[in-house]
Amino acid sequence: GPIPPSYPKVTSLVDLWLDGNDLTGTIPDIEEGDLPAITEILFDENRLSGPVPDGICDLISAIPEQFVSLHADCYPQPGTDIP
Repeated sequence: GPIPPSYPKVTSLVDLWLDGNDLTGTIPDIEEGDLPAITEILFDENRLSGPVPDGICDLISAIPEQFVSLHADCYPQPGTDIP
């Protein structure tokens, strides 16, 4: 199934490990202020499509000292999807 669009509203979330869950669809975007404690997001080994949303890439760029890993490509080659 899809990733619930409400996932970014969990303010105490530190690690979001969604890898290997056969998830489908796209990754819901986040807004400024979402996921304030996040250090790792794993999206790999699913059936997700489309690019990593700009909000997630912006979050990683804004807090590189806090963010450990994404396990998805913020800047893929044109026409590629999430691995």
